[in-house]
Amino acid sequence: MKKLKIGLAFVDDRKMKKLNKTYRQVDEPTDVLSFPFNEDLPEGVYFLGEIVVNVDEVKGEEEVLERVVHGARNLLKSVNSVNAR
Repeated sequence: MKKLKIGLAFVDDRKMKKLNKTYRQVDEPTDVLSFPFNEDLPEGVYFLGEIVVNVDEVKGEEEVLERVVHGARNLLKSVNSVNAR
């Protein structure tokens, strides 16, 4: 069984707006972005990707956790689409 790795970053509105414009061509901030990598790393580790959470868009630990779970679901969906090919 492989170990899964997910990167997690927390950014502000300014940085999230820049990421959203660069990768989605949307010129406004959002609450969470997911960047799938789906890459085998050494020592049996599988890198799913990166989740970026906008701390200016969430209030409290529960909302942060909801965004992380949402991002993780998106990364897992990307694995399923890669495996279906």
